[in-house]
Amino acid sequence: MDSKIYDTLHLRSAELVQEKIGEHVALYSQNSGAIVVTDDLGAAVLQGLQNAKSPTEIGSIIGQHLRDAFAPTESEAEEIGRAIIDGWNSAGLFNEAPAPFPKPISGHATPTDIKTLTYGSRYGRFAVDTDDGLLVKELDEILAHYVDASATDAVGDPFRCLREAEGDLALSYQNEPIWSRTDRDEARFLLLKEAAARICGTERVGAVLHGAAVCNDQGRAIVFIGDSGYGKSTLTQGLVARGCRFLADDHVPLALDGEAILAFPTAAAVKPDAVDLPEVQQLCAQYEMYQSTREGVSYLALPAATEAGTRHEIAAIVMPRYGEESEFTLEKLSPQAAFAACISSGARPNRDKPQIGSLARLCNTVPTYKLEYSSSEQSNQVCLDFLNP
Repeated sequence: MDSKIYDTLHLRSAELVQEKIGEHVALYSQNSGAIVVTDDLGAAVLQGLQNAKSPTEIGSIIGQHLRDAFAPTESEAEEIGRAIIDGWNSAGLFNEAPAPFPKPISGHATPTDIKTLTYGSRYGRFAVDTDDGLLVKELDEILAHYVDASATDAVGDPFRCLREAEGDLALSYQNEPIWSRTDRDEARFLLLKEAAARICGTERVGAVLHGAAVCNDQGRAIVFIGDSGYGKSTLTQGLVARGCRFLADDHVPLALDGEAILAFPTAAAVKPDAVDLPEVQQLCAQYEMYQSTREGVSYLALPAATEAGTRHEIAAIVMPRYGEESEFTLEKLSPQAAFAACISSGARPNRDKPQIGSLARLCNTVPTYKLEYSSSEQSNQVCLDFLNP
């Protein structure tokens, strides 16, 4: 790495946001959106870079940090420093803009019959222009709570989701692409994430988690976070059948202070392999379940615990994973492991308030558990114990 590149990285390193997470440090670039978690050694390297230290001087800093573990030579310490900085650079931490999309928008869309959809609450509105008729139906099904809501007057710029000549969907905001060309399922997921922030009040939302949530009668919430197919929705429905109250499904807005979630009740998806579960059948007997436009997915019209945007204190975060042959295990995660799991499952900062402080405070203060199970009786009971200690 030559001196000119080092000088550039020195200047850009000053723009990075640092947040302490447990014993580690998260580094965040508001320019590129890149997030890297490092340790005290990495934090010392960053400080050296920000102070315009040379590679040799940064190597000396590394040598001091590692002297109790092993004694690297000057050249070895300098090489360690270069490797750390090269890794950050490859991750996009020093980029001036987000990485190029793998399937960039071509700009060849020829939209016809564009429909503007608007959904709102007393905290804010979300609007999207789209020419995809099935997407219109899907969003209306999921956001039925908000179609006729009494909303604020400020709509803001609408998102756009238009078909390209190649048949993919192109998402943009304020005339700037926000994702690669994509299919309807991913476009719907991304638009709902934006809807969660805006309907709950974009000035009140720090991040949107990929998860689901319920609360007890006192309003204390438990949040389920994880990849699709890991059992978040089914676990949520099982707890509603046991007397909990429904807060959110698939997208959970995190309050700006990181100390609470905001209710975002939508239609609750029921996957085909969950329809015959006793708890789901119990809910079907109480509430309407209807077939959605999405193939193989039904929705339950669960009553909302509170209106959208209502704050709820978080009792625990649970990262579930269901498996027919899984042994029941419950493992408490460190703050840094919880943060990494949130990011890898799809949690992202609010587009209008790009920062990671909210998510860092959440992981530092709320106990987070990894739960593996094969029976809803196991999972439901441990979650009820978190809500009602």
